[in-house]
Formats: sequence, C-alpha cells, structure tokens
Amino acid sequence: MRIILKKINHDTGSRRHSGKRRLRTAVACTAILLIVRAAANSPAEAAGSTSDVSGSDTSFQWYDDGAGVNALSPNRDSITVDDELDDLLLDGEEIDSGVSASYNGKLDIPANVRLDRIDFGSDFVQPLKKARVTSRFDYRVNPVTGRYVFHTGMDLGASQGSDIMAMKAGVVVSSGYRGGYGNVVILEHDNGIRTLYAHCSKLLVKSGERVSKGQVIALVGSTGNSTGPHLHIEFRKGGKRYDPEWVIGGLYN
Repeated sequence: MRIILKKINHDTGSRRHSGKRRLRTAVACTAILLIVRAAANSPAEAAGSTSDVSGSDTSFQWYDDGAGVNALSPNRDSITVDDELDDLLLDGEEIDSGVSASYNGKLDIPANVRLDRIDFGSDFVQPLKKARVTSRFDYRVNPVTGRYVFHTGMDLGASQGSDIMAMKAGVVVSSGYRGGYGNVVILEHDNGIRTLYAHCSKLLVKSGERVSKGQVIALVGSTGNSTGPHLHIEFRKGGKRYDPEWVIGGLYN
C-alpha cells in the first residue's frame, strides 16, 4: 500500500513540474513573438533617407539628413515635417487658461503666443473677398466649456462655399482633416511663415503641392469645432502664433 501511494505521489509531482516547464516555455515564446512583431512594425531610420508618410487625407515626404528632420523650405524638392508642424497639428485653435468664466484676475499670455508684429510684408492677397471678423486673437469664453481660452487666430465669417485664396505663393505642408480645425490647409512661404486656413468645407490642394498667390486652395465651411461657416486663419513662425491683426486688420469689418 505504501509503495502504491509513493508511486502516485511521484507521478503527481512529475506532472506538476512538467506543467511549470510548459508554462515557462509558453511565456518565453510569447515574449519572443512580441519582440519580433515590434521589430517588424518599427520604421527604418537611416541618415540621408526619405520616407513617404501617407494617410487617408494626406501624403507627403519627410527628409532626414542624419541630424534631425529639417525645417521645410519651398525651395526643397521634398516636403519635410519638423517640430513646428507636429506641434501645430496637435494643438487646437484655443489654449485653455485653466480658469472658469467667473475668474476676474489677469491672465498671462501663453508661451507660444506672440503679440508683436510678424513681418509678412504687404505683397499678399486677401484670403476672402468678402467677410466680417467674428473673433479675434485674444482670450474669450468658450461657449461649450465655459472656460477662458486664448483664441490663436482670427475668425472671418463668410458664406458657405466661398473661395479661400492663398495669401502668398508657397508649399502645402498639410491638407486634411485635423480635429478641432476640421478640414485645414497649411502653407509655408519663402520667409518661413506659415499660414493656416481652417474649418473648410472642401480642400482643393494636396500636401506637397506648390501654390501661387491668389490661388483658390479651399472653400469656406463649418467643419471641426465650429458653430457656423467661417475661416479661422493663423500666422505662425518658429512654433509661435502671431496676431493676424498685424497683417489683415482693417481689411474686414
């Protein structure tokens, strides 16, 4: 009887150890599989290489010269993506101050906002033939959240479907749907200034395309976070947002 019990205990222990070995083997295999998949899905990074970046609404090239992704220049043959563009696409057209509408104190100007003049020159065309200013570059109360936010551009109310013109010649660095901006076109010009045209009903240019001054690049709409048809326009340089009033102030009532 004792012999039989010892035999049973021995068999049970063997099965227990065998099960542990199978579990360790399964865990190891799973870890190896995850590493292989991660390596297969990671993009190749090589100095001096170009890569296509494609999505449902945009397609362009970025260029890596081994020292980091370069800033876009309209004179380059390839479209580039830099930190400024990445930041622009992540940010909305409002910067939350973190206080409610009942706050009566002084609010600081956000770090990436500039109130001084931007040197855009006078050789440009109006983005819209007819419009009226509905919101300026300043703090305002967001009607949805009830919080003070800094509006980072100028809103120009206009008729649905109105033509939106490129203010200067440049290169389309982005054209597609971008969150609260809705359908948006971003141009970069020879002086490194970027103009942004948001809430469009239809986009008429693609990323990487060179456009001429006065070319119709989109149509007025109310896509994204919008309560009616209008053009939200921004002026940017070096990751900073500048007051459009210095450029188009006085052009619209």
